[in-house]
Amino acid sequence: MTTPFLHFKGGKGVATGFGGIVALMPIPALSAFGVWILLVGITRKVSVGSLGAALSLPVLYFYLSHPMIKSVFIVSILLAILVIITHRKNIGRLIRGEEEPIF
Repeated sequence: MTTPFLHFKGGKGVATGFGGIVALMPIPALSAFGVWILLVGITRKVSVGSLGAALSLPVLYFYLSHPMIKSVFIVSILLAILVIITHRKNIGRLIRGEEEPIF
């Protein structure tokens, strides 16, 4: 995701998406945020947290939502795929050991 506020060089796509997801599936979204906090705390890399939270969202929705709505579950899977696609460069830097820590 890009934003004009960062000169179209990446942006707040995961954070913006998180806001929408909280409205759609609050408990799984907040649980995925917990995964993000845990992973960023351990690795000090925001991209690891974002990828982990995105990948955990469909799993968390599946186990924490009763009744589970199939279309919302599919949206959670598509969002996880979108985050992976938009983080391709970050994934490459992680593999090469070049991703900068947050602190």
